[in-house]
Amino acid sequence: LSLTILCLGSYNVHALLPTAFSHSSKPLLAACFLSLCSCGFSVYLIYVLTVVLKKVCLVCYGTHLINLLLLILLVSRWRVSIRKGTKSKAA
Repeated sequence: LSLTILCLGSYNVHALLPTAFSHSSKPLLAACFLSLCSCGFSVYLIYVLTVVLKKVCLVCYGTHLINLLLLILLVSRWRVSIRKGTKSKAA
């Protein structure tokens, strides 16, 4: 499989998983875990690109930045869903 196909599949899972089960925070937690794995893989790819290959690829760096921003967004959505869940249980 090419890296492009894997990224498209990953982004689709990130987009669909939290919205498919909006009543629970567990899908958001799963999406956060997948996003964390994507960021880890991005760190590896940045290392290979800059240290091993000694190349600069702005498109690649942009993709890795998107992965990081996606992680930040998903974690913030998960934290909000946790707060809402504890407030609704207390009420």
